[in-house]
Amino acid sequence: MKKMKKKILITLFVLTSLLLLIISYNFVAHIVIFNDHREYFEKPIEDQVIKKWMSINYIEKTYWIDLEEMFWNKIWIWSRNADLEDYCIKYELNCADFIIILEQAKNGN
Repeated sequence: MKKMKKKILITLFVLTSLLLLIISYNFVAHIVIFNDHREYFEKPIEDQVIKKWMSINYIEKTYWIDLEEMFWNKIWIWSRNADLEDYCIKYELNCADFIIILEQAKNGN
């Protein structure tokens, strides 16, 4: 019985450690992105335009655009922090043209 409890505790510890590692990684990634583009994020939201370096998550949450539908439901949950440019390369899209489409979607056109 003690061996079973020990295995359960070890499993819980490993799972908790992995969860903490994932949360820490996401937090640090957001801090780095914010520091690199602090000047941009200080602008009012109306003055911001979509850029290649923005992540899929940021674009969806900030501008209320469903990128998953635009990328044919091929956005995986673990790659949602990838840059828009990465997806343009992956799906062989002209990023400048795609950003114009996203801007139109953002403005409700």
